[in-house]
Amino acid sequence: MTIQTDRLQLKTLSFRDVTQKYVDWMNDPDVTKYTESRFTRHTLESVRDYVKSISGSSQDYLYGIYTKEHIGNIKLHVDEHHNLGDIGIIIGDKNEWGKGYATEAIKAVTEHGFDKIGLHKISAGIYANNLGSVKAFKSAGYVQDGMHERTYLSGGNYVNEIVMSRWNNE
Repeated sequence: MTIQTDRLQLKTLSFRDVTQKYVDWMNDPDVTKYTESRFTRHTLESVRDYVKSISGSSQDYLYGIYTKEHIGNIKLHVDEHHNLGDIGIIIGDKNEWGKGYATEAIKAVTEHGFDKIGLHKISAGIYANNLGSVKAFKSAGYVQDGMHERTYLSGGNYVNEIVMSRWNNE
């Protein structure tokens, strides 16, 4: 499955899309500093196994974010019982940071979740000190829906988790 935007193609990832470049993103502390992936040392095999485990799932949609090159990933997890979704995103190619690609991908996957899957609400949990993600989700029409105090250990300190959400037809 492919979702097309003005500047991006979001393509369902398969294990064949996992390259050493992708693995290098997952081991880069700058790229993963606001993710739970930072606690694991990744290999080509482990990342391919992860992508294989997602493919075929009726609850998880993992897309590669492509300009001409693979620059990141976005995942939509679906709770079919309540018509809810949860988005996680990573722009792994640091040369592409700050260009609005995350916002564009978030908007596209959100619309897909509402229009094609029929979700009622989509949310994202974000470390409060991850200002780039907060900005990207706000630019994609998300609003702060809640906060969990002192949830994540980040840089030696506990930080809040901001919950950003968007509802269908808003």
